[in-house]
Amino acid sequence: HPSEQIGSFAFSMSDYLTGYLNIPVVVLDVNYGAEIPEGNFTFDDFEFKAWWIRSYALSYSRYLYKDQSIYRGRRGLIESISAGITAKYALTYAYSDIKLSADAHYSDSTRTLSGSYQAHAIHSFSEDLGIWNTFDKDNNPPPGFMRLKPSGKGFGFDLGGAAKLKNGWTIGLAITDMGMIKWKGRSKKSDFNGYIDISGAIDYETIDSIASGISLVKEETDEFTTPMPTALRLGVALQFDEMIKRFPGKLLMGIDYNQGLNNQPSNYTEPRFSIGFEYHYKRTWPILIGGYTADLLGINRAAIGFGYKTWLVDVYISTIDIFDVLSGGERSSLSAVARWKISCGRAKNNVPECY
Repeated sequence: HPSEQIGSFAFSMSDYLTGYLNIPVVVLDVNYGAEIPEGNFTFDDFEFKAWWIRSYALSYSRYLYKDQSIYRGRRGLIESISAGITAKYALTYAYSDIKLSADAHYSDSTRTLSGSYQAHAIHSFSEDLGIWNTFDKDNNPPPGFMRLKPSGKGFGFDLGGAAKLKNGWTIGLAITDMGMIKWKGRSKKSDFNGYIDISGAIDYETIDSIASGISLVKEETDEFTTPMPTALRLGVALQFDEMIKRFPGKLLMGIDYNQGLNNQPSNYTEPRFSIGFEYHYKRTWPILIGGYTADLLGINRAAIGFGYKTWLVDVYISTIDIFDVLSGGERSSLSAVARWKISCGRAKNNVPECY
């Protein structure tokens, strides 16, 4: 951040290894022993997607407008407007996209779901991600994490802005990951036929029997392109201690709306809503933090935690999903984050600034 007039610059490198599996409801009902009416079923909502992407991002942002009258005690509706842009260069290492449609019949007497299916698969992998045989002396081990040969390359950018309003309101809007990826390394498109025979809980024998019934119908080697995980993001923040006079402490609350614009492994077209807060009663007291998120897929999560700030380090400890903790579920998680300050000084308005 050279100055307010020049703006701020940032560089980051991120790795994303993400994916999701969508299983038809009737298959889950058979697996968990739910009541299922006997008859024929047709489903085409089985889908598996996963990828590994490394992104190098260069960002720039600055204030576009600042209301100078706030220093004279006459605040307008808009105190400031800021905007930023990020350019991204992506290297990709793995991609898999499998879609399946099936015509099946469920027998109530044997509690068996059986039938035929057709599948279409697209995948691309780095040449360095092949299986290394330790008994083959002529086969070299894969290179290090940073030296893997990419299977594809892509470009994208983020664009966003925010407006700070009077009385503690801030509104932000962004569109992230606009761009394309071209996959080249070990890229294939394949069509399969197979047979389904599921009875009761799905185990290793069931998976083996399904795998043995798969036959390759068509396969071709071809490059392909996919979009980046483009998403629309809208956020509103409320600083209650600026809205209410003599408010006890500082309370910041944020409300977010996220809408994926395509179905990629780290993106969904189902809207997601989130709300979070940070409350600090006094400078020497711990900070209370919490949040809740829900989407139209029916996935709800909540978290709560504490933080503490010192001159050297900020530390935050939080649960990941409080619902599992309260319900006595099998999964209990804890998250801890620390931020070290390497340089502190004072800005022109005599406010401490730390990095």
